[in-house]
Parts: sequence; structure tokens; C-alpha cells
Amino acid sequence: MRAFAILALIAMPAVACAEPIDLICHGTALQTESTQTFASIEGDNGSATGSATTYRKARSSETMRVKLDGQGAGKLKLPASLIPPISIGKEGWWDFVKLDVDEDAIRGQISLNVLNRPRVIIDRHTGDIDLRGLGMRFQGSCERADVTDRKF
Repeated sequence: MRAFAILALIAMPAVACAEPIDLICHGTALQTESTQTFASIEGDNGSATGSATTYRKARSSETMRVKLDGQGAGKLKLPASLIPPISIGKEGWWDFVKLDVDEDAIRGQISLNVLNRPRVIIDRHTGDIDLRGLGMRFQGSCERADVTDRKF
């Protein structure tokens, strides 16, 4: 019985997030922007109106924050450019609805709204981050936030 317990402990994956982690990530955000155009024309035979919506990809340099509590939960703060008009974040922070932390990577998913559930992967060796969601993407590099060093 004792040998079985020892084997079970050895076979269990180690929890890689035993300590809280606070990251700051700098990178490039890519989001879809829309522009609406309205037109109206009048002539001798009547009038006509119309509208068109055009979409384009916009890039911007942004910063994102990631906080893990060390107990299997965490949250992410998106840059304003990636926040959709309809969202369920609390003060700009979104809790991870799925989070997996191991020795090599931090993988998670947040829920911005009913349709948009971006996935995020952070490579723990390189610090590279990749977040992808509906009409949005963030790629960059993360490092530990120095929470002891304050500007104010």
C-alpha cells in the first residue's frame, strides 16, 4: 500500500504555479475596426439612401497584465484597444475561465462576452505571449512585474 502511494505521488504532474505570478506583457495588438459610411442622393425621379460598413485591421503597441494567484486561478487585463464594446470584464480585468499552468507554459481562456472567448498561451522559457480571439490578437513578450518598485 505504501509503495502504491509513493508511485502515485511520483506519477502525478507537479503543480508549476505554486507561487503567485504577476506579469507585464508588451507587444502588438491587432484588432478589427469598422467604419460606417452613409450616403443620400436626390434626383428628379426620387431619392435613394444607403450605407456601407468597411472593416480593416489596425495595429498598435500595447501593454497587457497577467496575474496568477498560485492556487490555480488568475486574471488578465487587456489593453483598451482590444476590449469589445459589449464585454463582461470587471474594471478591465477578466478572470480566466480555463487555466492550465505547467513547467513550460501558461495556457488559459477568458470570456469577453458570449461570442468572444480568447485563448492565451505564454511560453515560460521565452516569455512569448500569444492571445487570439474573435477579430483580435496580441503578440508580445512578458516579464515579471516589479511590484515593489513604485512610481508614486
